Amino acid sequence: MGTPVLVTDANSHLGRCLAENLMTHGYRVRAGVRGAAEARTCEPLRLLGAEIVNLDITRPDMLAPAMDGVAGVFQSVSIPEPREKNADRDVVTRTVEGALNILAAARNEGVNRIIFTSSVAAVGKRVDGGAKTCLSEDEWNDSPMTP
Repeated sequence: MGTPVLVTDANSHLGRCLAENLMTHGYRVRAGVRGAAEARTCEPLRLLGAEIVNLDITRPDMLAPAMDGVAGVFQSVSIPEPREKNADRDVVTRTVEGALNILAAARNEGVNRIIFTSSVAAVGKRVDGGAKTCLSEDEWNDSPMTP
């Protein structure tokens, strides 16, 4: 088996694609999912061979066991549900608190590598207005909107 890693929000579209890609490249994936008992969203991960763990990144008590023995953490950002009415509470606070909890737990568990992913919302437009497909660190979304 390959290097063990944790993927958070692994039952989101981004998280599942990330888990699948990591497993294709030989990693052993522990898939952190909210509502691990929800078979509909976890079944694709089970079929890939991922280890499913119930994980809410806003709860520090759940992070240490999920990080036990992993070499790295891939924090995937899940797209907010349309039914979430308070974007600051339901999206921003969860993301910021979750990130801080992940950093603290990783430090405590001796995890040396953390990869934070983002959404297309962070990507801006080409500085030169060109149609080049690859963007660099110079292009950012200077006019973000909270979902």
